Amino acid sequence: MTAIERTVAFVLADLAGYVALTEAHGNAEAAGVIERFVAVARASLAPGARLVERVGDQVVVAADDLARRSRRRCDRCRARRASRCFR
Repeated sequence: MTAIERTVAFVLADLAGYVALTEAHGNAEAAGVIERFVAVARASLAPGARLVERVGDQVVVAADDLARRSRRRCDRCRARRASRCFR
């Protein structure tokens, strides 16, 4: 068996204010926000990037290309600002 070496970048995106949102609006509303957050993250994935897992209010993304990952991160920020669910 031959070992394969490759570089992978990981992005951890956490939803700020989730605990306060849950306390103010309840678990059902917070769960809906998480579903929309994950949908925005999935829709923003570049080729070669994949959503590895969701833990609580955080998503973990792995990408093969660091420059591409950085560009997509900027796209995700713009998408989040434009999305009504995060205003």
